[in-house]
Formats: sequence, structure tokens, C-alpha cells
Amino acid sequence: MIGHNALGLPFQNKMLIGRKSPEAFIQHWLDTVCSHDAKAITELYLEDGVLLGTLAETIKTGRQEIRSYFDFFVEKKPCGVITSISSATYNDIAVVNGTYTFDVEGEKVPARFTFVLKNVGHNWMIDTLHSSVQP
Repeated sequence: MIGHNALGLPFQNKMLIGRKSPEAFIQHWLDTVCSHDAKAITELYLEDGVLLGTLAETIKTGRQEIRSYFDFFVEKKPCGVITSISSATYNDIAVVNGTYTFDVEGEKVPARFTFVLKNVGHNWMIDTLHSSVQP
């Protein structure tokens, strides 16, 4: 947040420096998915994070299970674009809902998502992601 000090000079709230908006974090997550680096994607989740993946048959809990899902998912060379997004922030928690369309092995897959993010050290981390194919 940018404001002005007593001399009228601009300053930035130090609590927000380096902290992306929740929407920008989701775009960062999507860009990381498009890089096809399962390790980098997994590092965006809390150690005990939860993933209900678009193509997953079971709930993945913890980074090890989340990594196994993304090891499988990135083989399909996915990349997506956000088509709608909205968020609400409650102190150190943000809930982000929206839709995106993934290109998975040449097929367009429209899906919807809900991310629950937690602020950790002025950075967002994924606590829970639920993503499902749109009916």
C-alpha cells in the first residue's frame, strides 16, 4: 500500500512489500504449473496442504502426496489461463474463487477453483486447493 509521510513523500507499507495480492499469487501458481516443474509447484503449498486436483481421484494431503499428483499432471504438459477470479482476505487468510481453462495434451479443459491461502512470512502459501472440471 502506498501512502505519504509527514513531508508528503511517498512510502510503502513494509508489511505489504514483497506480498503479492491473492489474485497475483494465483497467476504465479498458474505460471509455475505452465513451467511443468512439479517440485516448484509443490513448494507453493504448505507442508500439510490439501489438494483436490482437477484430474485426481483422491484427496492429496501433504507435500509428498501433492508432489505425486503434480509429477503425473505435468507429464500432460498443462498450461492454463484464468477466465474469472474474485477473492476475499481475512487477516492472514485469503479465499480465491474463479475459473480457468487448461490446455491438457491439446484438449481445452474448463475448470473452476477455490484456493485457501495463508500468509506466511509476508508470502502467500496454498493451504487448500479444490479444482474441478466445469459441468
